[in-house]
Amino acid sequence: MNTELLLIINIAVSFTSAFIAAYLTSEKFVSEKWWERKVNSYIDVLENLAFLQFYYNSLWHDISATTPISKEQHFELYAKYLKSKEILTRYCATKEIFISKESCQIIDSYLNQHEKNKPQDFPLNVSEECDYYTKQMELIDNIVINFREAAKKELKSKKLFKPIA
Repeated sequence: MNTELLLIINIAVSFTSAFIAAYLTSEKFVSEKWWERKVNSYIDVLENLAFLQFYYNSLWHDISATTPISKEQHFELYAKYLKSKEILTRYCATKEIFISKESCQIIDSYLNQHEKNKPQDFPLNVSEECDYYTKQMELIDNIVINFREAAKKELKSKKLFKPIA
């Protein structure tokens, strides 16, 4: 009887230990994957903001005739510009799932300011166009600085949260 009781106790302890180990391992895996996804989201947003900086800088240099670009390059840049804006808009639409509320607000403010800064009358003369691109570059530079600071704060805090199931 003693041997059977010890066997039952050993099986129960083994099962309980295995269950706890599996649970803790899966929790760690989920939180690490979620953390990795958050980091990748911040990187993605920063890469797209960096492209927008490049885009307006290229257009400014093109219009000021310091570095002219071809029509094909214009179309390629514009397609990437639209894709970057789409990605930024998507991150704003997923509010606080991948990036913090503060970061979403920063992107929202950029998208809103960008729309407000758009000239109503086209075509613009060279001076107006240079001014527009300069304003856009300054706007994006400020947004990148603010977003980078918000990302640092969020990623340093390591507040891991689970996705909504």
